[in-house]
Amino acid sequence: MIETVMNFFAGPWATVSGSDFRKWSSNRNPFSRYLPYLAYDQEQELYHNPDETVGILFKCRPVGGISREVMDGIMGLLDLIPEKGVLSVSLVSLPYIDPALEQFTALKMVRGRDNPLVMEAAESYAAFLRESVKNGIPQMMGTPLRDLQLIVSFKAPQSLELEGVDFRELKVSIREALKGAHLNPETLPPGELIRLMFLIFNGEYPENIYWEKDLSISHLMLPAHSRVRVEWDQISIGKNFFRCITPRQVAPEVSLQTTACLTGLLRGPIDDPNQITSHFLYTVIMVNDPVIANRLRAKAALF
Repeated sequence: MIETVMNFFAGPWATVSGSDFRKWSSNRNPFSRYLPYLAYDQEQELYHNPDETVGILFKCRPVGGISREVMDGIMGLLDLIPEKGVLSVSLVSLPYIDPALEQFTALKMVRGRDNPLVMEAAESYAAFLRESVKNGIPQMMGTPLRDLQLIVSFKAPQSLELEGVDFRELKVSIREALKGAHLNPETLPPGELIRLMFLIFNGEYPENIYWEKDLSISHLMLPAHSRVRVEWDQISIGKNFFRCITPRQVAPEVSLQTTACLTGLLRGPIDDPNQITSHFLYTVIMVNDPVIANRLRAKAALF
């Protein structure tokens, strides 16, 4: 389970052995060194990673559903992945909606500043939504209120540049494909990436953390005071617990409908029992490498 969690953050090329886990529990071995973020090229808007790969990150807008035509366009992304390239799509449920609530409350107070009832109602409603993030919405069987973010990332060996691969052109092609799917892609800069990962790991939004060019990006995501405990069935960072959930049985046919079942369907109250009642991170990884593909098939056959 732990290896599955680590493979999401480290990617298919990075391997974490059992001895690494023992080091975590016995020595001061920084957890951040297993994160695949090293430096950022502002001019080309590309990430450079410790495993000698180049990365591209986009933040997109999640959509509730798409047509078959749009899905076919997204499938065209697979044709853009060069050999030994990896494309991953992550849906992240974040327990942080304070900026939206602050804007909502400020707007209501401007319009209703002369009406104490309006101001009290706005503050009460904001408090209800804030509480729903932590403890879920009772009327929806405890499903928490979430800030869903869609992260699309790509990485490939930097040596591909010698074979004629232009990462800047590849980035433009990926962005256009995501635009065609109405996902509104935006480049994810390192400062925003650091705050996002800090929020995921630590469960709180950082106020005074910024990207510094002279420091490894991954070191800024986990401050020194973050206590990391690694066990065979979970990882705990501060007050957060990370566990891996897998389907009990592989579906005979994989489709948009069966994939949507993993994160909860959208048919209204009838699907409330099928929702994930905690914040989650769901990732699909596509690898264009025959060797790694065979390894993944071998591992999948064990379950």
